[in-house]
Amino acid sequence: MTDKEASTKRRFTASILDKAPPGLRIGAEIPVIGVMPTWSVHLDNVCVGDDAVLGEVGDAFIPLQNRFGVRRIELAAHCIGMAERLIQMMIDQANLRKTFGVALADRQSVQNWIADLTVELKQVRLQLYFTAWKSDQGHKDLRITSTNAKFGLTEVKVASLAGLNGTQALPRAIPQAVAMKMLLTGEMISAEEALRYGLVSDVVEPSALAGLARTYAEKIVSAAPLSVQATKQAAVLGKDMPLEHGILYSHLLWGVLRDTEDRKEGFKAFGERRAPAFRGA
Repeated sequence: MTDKEASTKRRFTASILDKAPPGLRIGAEIPVIGVMPTWSVHLDNVCVGDDAVLGEVGDAFIPLQNRFGVRRIELAAHCIGMAERLIQMMIDQANLRKTFGVALADRQSVQNWIADLTVELKQVRLQLYFTAWKSDQGHKDLRITSTNAKFGLTEVKVASLAGLNGTQALPRAIPQAVAMKMLLTGEMISAEEALRYGLVSDVVEPSALAGLARTYAEKIVSAAPLSVQATKQAAVLGKDMPLEHGILYSHLLWGVLRDTEDRKEGFKAFGERRAPAFRGA
């Protein structure tokens, strides 16, 4: 549902409708890559009550946008499975078919094709595992929210299980007792509670949220990019290492940064009392 007078990200409102209200018509199925079917929906003067609104009026864009990130992981997993099946079909066909009395599987060029595809698929799978792991761990550099936000995993109230590995991510993000209370009761917590438990770093009024996000983004962008990357890598990966290993890993990254042009520029700019001009080199 669209409000053309609102700002771009505040134009859309999501709602849940019964399958057969007057004026609603389900159109043709839309072919998609994923396994979840999609259909066009036609609305002709359909009346939607306040009780059918999903979330807040005008707030549908951001949740749907965030969903795209997770959906890409799911689609990548499906595509990897299909690619694995296709490679196996290549191998089966190469073992069955012969040319000039020699099995295709014995042809060096065919062997190279299959080997290259297998290696590439392995690389993609490892990248997917790492991306999914980061998503499961709830890796967000900063988490800020507005005063009217609420947080919860309510699946137990509808005989389901917290999706997107919430049962694993939440206990790693906040104290175990609080996470278990939320998971087992399906209770929501307020923005202030989320701040107190460490789930978010800042709570501001809704009108100030975009400005605060922009302020933090500008501060990060103004810092040395290689240093920001190394800092994030040390902090994120170091959490799953013994402390002494994490310290050694940080020392290794410091050594990588030591002789960069950006580090030289940082010291030079500090001495000259000017803003540094980092180049990511």
